[in-house]
Amino acid sequence: MFLNFLFFISYLGFFYLFIQYLFGILRTINVNSEGSEIFLYLINVVSLIF
Repeated sequence: MFLNFLFFISYLGFFYLFIQYLFGILRTINVNSEGSEIFLYLINVVSLIF
């Protein structure tokens, strides 16, 4: 049980870093409407996975 908890924590940390990475890419691109739509789609897919 404790190992599962540790795995879950590290998974959340990785997920947080991944989202920060995506935000960095979006800032670089100077988000247009198309970019934000793609990002919202990614968020929907991720929430479905959870």
